[in-house]
Amino acid sequence: MNSQKFLTKGNYIDIVSIDKNAFKHTPKQIDEYKKIFIKWVDLNIIKNSSYEDKKWILSDRDCNSRRLIFDLQDHKFNTSLKCFALSIIEQEFSINYIEQVISCVHESIEVTEGFNINYLSDLEDYIEKHNYAKRNNLATYTILFLSFTQINFSEEFADVCTPFINNIQRSRDLPNYQHILFFDEKINHFLEESNTFERQKYFPIVLWWKLTTLIPMRPKEFLKIKKDCIVKKTDDIFEITIPREKQKATLRRDIEVTDTLRINKETYNLIKEFQKYDLLNHQYLFTIEYYKNHKEFFGSELSKDTEFLPKRQLDSLLDQFYKYILIKKYNYSENEKISLGDTRHFAFCNMMLQGFNMLSIARIGGHTRLDKQQHYWGHLKYFSESWVYNLAEKNRRLEFLNTSLPDASFVEEKRKIINEYKLSKEENFEEYLPVDYGYCLDYNFPNNCSGDCRHCSFYKFHPNTEELNDGINWLNNFSHTLSRKINEQISLLTYISQNVKYDLECLTFSITDQEELSYTSNELNRLLHQKSIIDSKLPKKAED
Repeated sequence: MNSQKFLTKGNYIDIVSIDKNAFKHTPKQIDEYKKIFIKWVDLNIIKNSSYEDKKWILSDRDCNSRRLIFDLQDHKFNTSLKCFALSIIEQEFSINYIEQVISCVHESIEVTEGFNINYLSDLEDYIEKHNYAKRNNLATYTILFLSFTQINFSEEFADVCTPFINNIQRSRDLPNYQHILFFDEKINHFLEESNTFERQKYFPIVLWWKLTTLIPMRPKEFLKIKKDCIVKKTDDIFEITIPREKQKATLRRDIEVTDTLRINKETYNLIKEFQKYDLLNHQYLFTIEYYKNHKEFFGSELSKDTEFLPKRQLDSLLDQFYKYILIKKYNYSENEKISLGDTRHFAFCNMMLQGFNMLSIARIGGHTRLDKQQHYWGHLKYFSESWVYNLAEKNRRLEFLNTSLPDASFVEEKRKIINEYKLSKEENFEEYLPVDYGYCLDYNFPNNCSGDCRHCSFYKFHPNTEELNDGINWLNNFSHTLSRKINEQISLLTYISQNVKYDLECLTFSITDQEELSYTSNELNRLLHQKSIIDSKLPKKAED
């Protein structure tokens, strides 16, 4: 047992915490856990007044709430589960996690009728019928509970659970990059074309996209941005303060994060515009009152006693943006959707590809440990493909249509029109210099010549009919070569970044290592730019 003190209502009170592996269901231990219950009631995390309640309500500082159910037939297991829950609450996990753990253990106890050995195979069958994530959770949390308290045949039940635990962390699935491009374009179209009510109602979605794709922010950090968050330092320097606590590192390996960051003028002006929409004296930029004032359809009353806009309502607003703007106005017909948490991943990957070192990324992204970035390195290949596709599409439209498409970008009929226009339109190139499978449009040739026409912005791919297949293969081969070089460069960028020398106490890094990282990033971006130019010249049917 470990003695500790905590502050409640102005007084220090001694509390004894129990090692999670020491619970033996003794009256003394149960009394100690009841003291822990009172502690978290006083701290306003547990909303119940009685330990004996069959349903506990947990609340966090963001006014979210979760339920823990203790309605098992066996009173002894209800007690064990309550004490197990308190041991997790003591470790200050999120209330989402606590609810998930207790719910999974509750299911395992019910299926096995209190871990009766006769129901060993029933537990195995029950876990097996669920999807990957639920199987992993049921197995992992059941083993945690078995290690917490003394139960007969605990080893046998743990052995049944172990095969369902997958220790390999899977990368988060991100939206298809075509949809990322589509969403980005339609946000910009929306700003140009929306009426006053639409603009004001969905402006939080616009700012969410513009801010969180640049600065890695969690949804709750975005929602708790203060109204006076921006400052104009000079005509060219703008800053934003986001709600992160600037805590000193408690361990050598911990990092002090920063809460004040640079933003561009466009983002600064958008926030200034939104500030004018809410004339009330609120401390937060996004408020529940603003949401209510622009809500067209009222369902159940909002019960949260909070000034800032809760995540659930921002989720709802994003769903409405899809339904009434992207689908209804811009003819979006796919099922793909971007979630509020996706943009944080976009921002991290973008910073990595730009050559930011891991320490700078951690401080800007709110990570207190460098190793938390490992998850994002696996997305760089995908993100680079997204970037190439994005720019290739823009290059293609600028070159052949000289305008952005007014409707959904990926309608098959629109692709056919582009391809037909690209390969069939008669153009006069008599005044230009003939080169391989096309023409050089540079009047200053050879002053700007890079040596290879394929990735030159002055090159016009326009082969004769009999040379069309050879010309496409000529472009395609180089595109595949660049793909290989890009992947090699991403691997090199990853290696260099993970081996930069850092001084975490002084928050400094090796300048030489950073220069090498910047050089590698610049080379990667050069290759990405070249591939985007080549891919924009390829007919879509050949590129696909």
